[in-house]
Amino acid sequence: NYAQNLEFEKAARMRDRIQALQRMNEKQRVISSKVEHQDVIALALAPDAACFEVFRFQDGRFYDREDFMVDPVEDEKAVRTEFISRYYAMRTDIPPQVTVNGEIDDYDLLSEWLTHQAGHKVRIHIPKKGEQLEIVKMCYDNAAERLAQRAEKQGRQLAVLDELALLLGLKTAPKYI
Repeated sequence: NYAQNLEFEKAARMRDRIQALQRMNEKQRVISSKVEHQDVIALALAPDAACFEVFRFQDGRFYDREDFMVDPVEDEKAVRTEFISRYYAMRTDIPPQVTVNGEIDDYDLLSEWLTHQAGHKVRIHIPKKGEQLEIVKMCYDNAAERLAQRAEKQGRQLAVLDELALLLGLKTAPKYI
């Protein structure tokens, strides 16, 4: 209606609002899960670091997220297994399902240990398709974004230190100030 009445600025604002509502609705659909209580864990890798992202779901709804930066990874299966073991060694609330974005070492042993820790059956799930795979992809994207933010921050810091070295006439950039 605004466009037909040649009110293009109002039409553009209305279009932007509609698109924002559509995006929010799409995100909400992805963030709710048919699995009532689960954690989703994704590992993203970079040459100089790695990041684990954890999404936590209760009553089918996303309620918390955490990220953990770790040193560069050589063996994804082993580091994923170690992370899960350490993460749940500190937790009392272990969900019936832990969904991960890749293979782990000692699947049966880890599942049995989680079941013992939780006091109820715990299933480790590696989705291949469907809603669970979409949630894992979103979790992975968050971990990858965290890595990118870290790299950008480090890049800016290095540039500032290089410029400082130039201004002060130093042969190399300072390691600390």
